[in-house]
Amino acid sequence: MVRIKLLFSIIFVRVGFLAVTDEERTAVFSYLIRYGYLTRLESRSEIKFTEAIKRFQSFFELPVTGVISNDELEIMTKQRCGIPDYLTSRFGVSQAWTKKNLTYHIGAITPKLTEEQVGDTIRNALDIWGAAANLTFTRVSKKEDADIVIFFASGAHEGDTISFDGRGSTLGHAFYPPNGDLHFDMDENWILGKGRGMTDLFSVALHELGHSMGLAHSTVFDAVMYPTYRIGKQLHQDDINAINKLYKTS
Repeated sequence: MVRIKLLFSIIFVRVGFLAVTDEERTAVFSYLIRYGYLTRLESRSEIKFTEAIKRFQSFFELPVTGVISNDELEIMTKQRCGIPDYLTSRFGVSQAWTKKNLTYHIGAITPKLTEEQVGDTIRNALDIWGAAANLTFTRVSKKEDADIVIFFASGAHEGDTISFDGRGSTLGHAFYPPNGDLHFDMDENWILGKGRGMTDLFSVALHELGHSMGLAHSTVFDAVMYPTYRIGKQLHQDDINAINKLYKTS
């Protein structure tokens, strides 16, 4: 633990930051690791850390300075998807589903919405991706029979090693084919539509199911697959181009 704290100190003294607190510096370090811009091994290198900042700035179309300022911190504090941004392929692991009819199961849901509301929302989001990728989806009652298992959970949960962080920040995450499972953070204030301090389930589901179809994050601000949260009801042309290319449906 002492060594880690010392490492933080070395990095943050040498690498450029503009008027940020020690807490913010630590948050930057954690963010860059969590979302794929930096590995813990690379964090030992001042050069690698600066390169990670530049990759982040390039992804979010900020001036590429290698220096953290309030602009970077503002993006890092937004609600977002838990899947890393910085991948070698625009299409995640570059793997589409090899069958046309997929099954899905919905497990535990948020108490803030009814089972019917959650079911209809997931179905509508799946249908949008299905129309673009020429896929169909069938809901099944047993998760053992499902290609895609969907549920809400808090903190550490089954199915992966990445814990949710409570209200705010990470809203959900999904896996690429041939897994495709999708997890929502139970602690969010889920609603359907807009609301101050609330999170629209459909918008998050549409985004996360894009990962379940095989897509990684987009750098296009208005795209459904952009990593930070926004209300989205339909695919952007960037999303359509990506899914068409992956499934060869254009």
